Formats: sequence, C-alpha cells, structure tokens
Amino acid sequence: VLFYLNWRLTLVTAAMLAVFGGGLALGFRRLRPIYRERNAISADMTGRLTEVLGGMRTVKAYTAERREEQTFSDSVQRHLRNVTQALTGASAVSAFSTLVIGGIAIAMLLMGGMAIRHQQMTVGDFAMYVAFTGLVTLPLTHLAGVGSQFSEAVASLDRIREVRALATEEAETAGMAAVQSLRGDVEFDRV
Repeated sequence: VLFYLNWRLTLVTAAMLAVFGGGLALGFRRLRPIYRERNAISADMTGRLTEVLGGMRTVKAYTAERREEQTFSDSVQRHLRNVTQALTGASAVSAFSTLVIGGIAIAMLLMGGMAIRHQQMTVGDFAMYVAFTGLVTLPLTHLAGVGSQFSEAVASLDRIREVRALATEEAETAGMAAVQSLRGDVEFDRV
C-alpha cells in the first residue's frame, strides 16, 4: 500500500529504517559486553562481601578492615563506571531511534507536501500514508527499549555459561592422591 501511494517516499522511509536497523544492531553489539562485565562485577562484589561478612571476626582480628573497605570501594567504583557506560549506551540508542523517526517524519512532511502540491497525492492519501507508516515504524521504535533489555538478558546467559564452564572443586582435585594421615606441629613466629 505504501509503495502504491508514493513509491519515492516509501523508498526513503525504507532506507531510513534500514539505517535504523543497522544502528540498533551496532549499538546492541557494543552494549552486550558492557552488560556481561556488569554481571561479572556484581557477582565478584557480592561474593567478596559475603565472604567478608562471613569472616568478620577474622578480618577484625587481623586488622584488615581498611584493606577490605578499599577493595569494596574499588569494586563499587568499577560497577558505577560500568552502569554509567551501559546507561549512556542505552540512551544513545534511544536518541538515535528518535532521530531516525524524526527524519522519517520530516521526509514524509516534505515529500508528501510536494506530492500533494503537484497533485500526485490527495490529502486523504497522505493521511492514509502517515497512518500506515505509523503502523510500520511504531513496533520498530519499541525495539530500542526492548533491545537493550534483550541484550542484557543475553549477556546474563553468557555469564551463566561462563560460570557453568568453571571447574568445580571436585574436578580440580580429581587427579590428586588422598592424604592418609598428617603429623605436624604448629609454630607461631613473630605474631
């Protein structure tokens, strides 16, 4: 129907939508590693915090609180930088989406107005063209919002695959011989 109403305007719209699709693919390809890194940072922070809180008496006894605070602070800063990168990337994809849809609207107004002026289209044809173009482009604009969530979900699945591929303690110690008995003395030196 769009080609029937105005094939030139439809070609321009299709070209802009192709640019939009390429921009989305590129943006989400760049966002996925950022999301994967964020998952890894969160897991490291959570694990370290759990270990520290579980062994709080040991940390206090050896006066390692400052070092643990610094380590946690560094992890939080890395996490904050990563979240900032992810939000900036998602915002850039959303802004790009807005620019492309705005470009399509401007092209429709200019080229459609010229077609009406030259009596190649009627006002009713133009209104129908705008309505049908909205039906085509509206789902694509929602891809910008849903796509970042999809990229984050795929990055989470990648992280799950990485964690599942790690060797377990049983697998690491499978080839080692068992110790039958131990005998030894404990000596404290400069404690």
